[in-house]
Amino acid sequence: MDGFRQGQGVGKRRMGIRVVASSTGHPCGLGQSVVRALPIFIPFIGPADVFLLLVNKRRRLGDFLARTEVLQGNPPPPPARKKRQRAKKKG
Repeated sequence: MDGFRQGQGVGKRRMGIRVVASSTGHPCGLGQSVVRALPIFIPFIGPADVFLLLVNKRRRLGDFLARTEVLQGNPPPPPARKKRQRAKKKG
């Protein structure tokens, strides 16, 4: 879900955190979100993931693989679009 919604799934949005690409600071994409979730499905990786999370509060094994990190705060709103004005017809 993080890849679809500006780096925030439902739980992250409620907690006020988001996942961003480490190199750019932009919200993580779908590919990064999938790579980030992979260690969850691999047996015996759980303890290593927990250890990394204890050592570094913002990055777990999935974050290292996907090159992402978790930041506090909601993403900034997208820039407002200017409305095009229609030309009025005379007559």
